[in-house]
Amino acid sequence: HLLTRGFKVYGYDVDDKKLDELQKIGIIKCVPDKVFDTVDTVILSLPTLNSIKATLEKLQKKQGSIVIDMSTVPPQFSMANYEYLRSQHMHYLDAPVIGMPNQVGSWTIPVGGDHEAFENVKPILSALASKLYFVGSSGKGATIKIINNMISLTTWAVISEAIVVAKSVGLDLLQ
Repeated sequence: HLLTRGFKVYGYDVDDKKLDELQKIGIIKCVPDKVFDTVDTVILSLPTLNSIKATLEKLQKKQGSIVIDMSTVPPQFSMANYEYLRSQHMHYLDAPVIGMPNQVGSWTIPVGGDHEAFENVKPILSALASKLYFVGSSGKGATIKIINNMISLTTWAVISEAIVVAKSVGLDLLQ
C-alpha cells in the first residue's frame, strides 16, 4: 500500500521466500543492522514479543531515527521499548492497527509516544489509515488497541449467546 502511495519501501523478512515475493512487487531488500543507512523510519509488524525484542536489538542504532511498532502488544512492553530506544537517542511509537489486514488504507491507528516523532511520520501512517490519533505517551496506543479488542470480543460473545437463545426457542434466523 505504501508503494502505491509513492513511498520507496525497503523490507526484510526472516523467510527468504516471503522476501523474494516482496521484491517482485517493488520492495527493496534490506537488513536490520544496516537499515538506517538508507531510511530514518522503520515499521515493525511482528507476531510475537520475542520477535519484536530481537528485531529491536538487531536494528542499527542511529540517533533521531524512528521505529513505528504496529504490532499488538501489552502497554508495558511498548513502554519498555520506548525507554530502550530512547536510551539509544531514537524514537519508538506504539501504533497498533485497528482494522483487518485487507482494509489497509482505511485502518484506524492510535499512536503513543513522542508527539514530535508522531508528526514526523504522519505522512507514512496517513497512507495506511483513514483515522489517525495521537493518544499520548508511550503505551497509550497499545492500551487503546487492547480496549478495542475487549469491546469487539465482548460484542461477539453476546451475539453468539443471542443466537443460541434464539435457536433454543425455535426462531428461524435465516428469515
